[in-house]
Amino acid sequence: MPQPIDMQSEISRVAMAERIQEASTRASLAAQQRAALDSEEEDKLRDTHVNETEKGENPDVDADGKRKNPHGTRRKKRKSTKHDAATHTIYNAHESKEILEDPDNHGLDISI
Repeated sequence: MPQPIDMQSEISRVAMAERIQEASTRASLAAQQRAALDSEEEDKLRDTHVNETEKGENPDVDADGKRKNPHGTRRKKRKSTKHDAATHTIYNAHESKEILEDPDNHGLDISI
């Protein structure tokens, strides 16, 4: 014999099934959004990550990263004892060259 249908219980059962479907849809969308954000974050970290260089086998570099100079200290350039003509040459008011014996011993001529 068929059972009588209770309208209230059937409506509540259908409403419960709809709520469960909506909740699972929202959970699925949230999981998709979280996965997309995580992949964006990983891409950003991968793009901004600075790779470390491998240690080389160069014996000229010590543990501090300073290069060892195999030739000792650098030599300082000696000042030339010869007087260069270009440093002792001036132009006078008539635009002719004058070579000075002492470059510090000259007067400034501004005549036109």
